Amino acid sequence: MTDLNRLDDNSEVNGTANRLMRKLRRTPFRPRFDFNTGEPVATEKLTWAYESTD
Repeated sequence: MTDLNRLDDNSEVNGTANRLMRKLRRTPFRPRFDFNTGEPVATEKLTWAYESTD
């Protein structure tokens, strides 16, 4: 993942948010595959959600 943007502006959690973003950038991308053909398929409107805990 290379195109990652932070949408909030909460300066109280900058360190935590930056660590999470670095971890996400280092996560390898794994495309979806068609079960019948085994070929990678395009994914549209992919949303990743993560819970943050204090």
